[in-house]
Amino acid sequence: MSIKRIWIGIVVGIALLSVLINTSVLNVLIDRYFKSYLTENYETHVAQVSSYTSNVLTSDEVSYNQMAMELETHLVDPIVKIRVFNADGVELVTVDNSTAWENGRQMGHMMGMNRPTEEYVTQYTLTKGNQTIGYLHITTTGTVESSLIATRFKKSLWMNAVFSIILALSISLIIGIVANRRVTKALSETAKYASNLQQGIEKPLKTTHIKEVDVINDSLRNLNQRLMQKRVGRKALIDQMMHQSRTPLTIVKTHLEGLQDGVIEPTTDEFENLTLQIDNLTEVITNIAGLIETEQSPEMNRMETVEVVKLLYQVSSGFLPAVKQKNGDIKQTGINKLNVETDRFKLTQIFYNLIANAYQYSDAPCLIEIKVAKELNCCRITISDCGHGIAKAHLEHIFDAYYRGDEKASNGEGLGLYIVKQLLTEIGGTIEVISTLGEGTSFIIELPV
Repeated sequence: MSIKRIWIGIVVGIALLSVLINTSVLNVLIDRYFKSYLTENYETHVAQVSSYTSNVLTSDEVSYNQMAMELETHLVDPIVKIRVFNADGVELVTVDNSTAWENGRQMGHMMGMNRPTEEYVTQYTLTKGNQTIGYLHITTTGTVESSLIATRFKKSLWMNAVFSIILALSISLIIGIVANRRVTKALSETAKYASNLQQGIEKPLKTTHIKEVDVINDSLRNLNQRLMQKRVGRKALIDQMMHQSRTPLTIVKTHLEGLQDGVIEPTTDEFENLTLQIDNLTEVITNIAGLIETEQSPEMNRMETVEVVKLLYQVSSGFLPAVKQKNGDIKQTGINKLNVETDRFKLTQIFYNLIANAYQYSDAPCLIEIKVAKELNCCRITISDCGHGIAKAHLEHIFDAYYRGDEKASNGEGLGLYIVKQLLTEIGGTIEVISTLGEGTSFIIELPV
């Protein structure tokens, strides 16, 4: 069933029920009070006729014609005949409204009402003191409640009730149709808006001033914004994964070319280094697969004991052939061994990005210095280069995603340092930077021990 039919049905049903209840209550109350009024009116006429007749019968001058004229004024429905007798039972005056009664009966038939045909005669004894002075016979048709006036009044009430119902239904139907058009139009626009969102088309949606529809529209807008944020976040994560995979691939390629050309000796350390690069690539691919499948960020930290100095040596050895092509070298100083409970993959990516950043922004001769020191509650690692340096205006933004600083001097994507900061935060580390233009940059990271 459509919303249009449901809406109109509800409006018409409520209107009909309200009118029926209201009309029924009013009809009952009005009918009750009207019958009370008719009864009181009848009793008043009877009392007046009795009083007048008693006065006339005890008067010395009696005019029966005048009495008849006066009594005719009391021939009101349901009274149809009044007869007056003296104490001896002799009829003195008789008045009736047979002509009016016949006209009323015919009119009642035309209106679908049947006037009661049975007549009731009520006798009243007229007295003065303890002496009976006469008798009064009052003839009525039916009871007060079934009188012609009462019947007409009741008929009029129900005709008005039917008219009220028809009028209420007509008005409610018009209101229902108008309101339904407004609601249907608003819902149609909402459906179109949702369809556009599904197709990737975003068009502004006007406020309908219908609270429920506006709530739905706001929910769709919020959902669209969350989906857009999710798409942006997903793209950023995929960009990070691709960026993290590029460095190991470059190192593997460089080392394989060196092995092929005989520049690099096929030592055990060399094969361990290549295995490390392959392990890192495998981890990146696993994270990408999980990201695509669950549309969530990579899993939480996988803590293990990591020998930091050895890991730094393995990572820096991967860059050594490329650094030497710039007539440079990588010098690692400080303590010889230090174990840290951390996520090996994330720490490896941090070292990759920092050393790659030092290599990328250093001109020949390229010297990269790595220093490892044990502090009170942390491990401090400093990675320095003798490159271009970073201007102060860029220092506060270098850890922002896709920020590239001097784009003319940079050919990266602006993700390396962002990934470093994010991964360090995840494993509980910190990073700070010290840089001088024309002299170089030092990145200092601290890891909890």
